[in-house]
Amino acid sequence: MTFPQAPALPEELDKLMRRMRLPYMRKAAPDVLATARAQRWDPAEVLRLLIAEEVTGRDAATRRLRRHSANFPTGKTLGFLAGRGLHHPRTHPELPDHPGMDRPRGRIEGLTPR
Repeated sequence: MTFPQAPALPEELDKLMRRMRLPYMRKAAPDVLATARAQRWDPAEVLRLLIAEEVTGRDAATRRLRRHSANFPTGKTLGFLAGRGLHHPRTHPELPDHPGMDRPRGRIEGLTPR
C-alpha cells in the first residue's frame, strides 16, 4: 500500500529553513504540515512537533560527532573473550582495603561467579 506524497514546502519557507540551518525541521515539515492540515491541529502543536524534531536530530548528530571524535575502537566487542574462559573473578587479592568498609578484602559486589 502506497501513501500519497506530502506536498512540498513553499519555496519561501524552504529558503528560510535553509538560511536558519534547520535541516531536520525542513525534512519533517512536509509530512507534519500535511497531517496538521488534515487533522486541524493547533498551530502551537505544529511548532512544538517541528521544534522537537529539530532538537532530536541535532542531539543525534552531536552524539555521532562526539563518538567519532572520541576515537573509540569501533567494530570491536568483547565476545572473543567468552571462548577463552576469561571472566571477572568474584574476589581479587590485589584490591586494597578501605578503612571503615564492612565487606571482606578484595570482594567485588554485583559480579556473578562462573
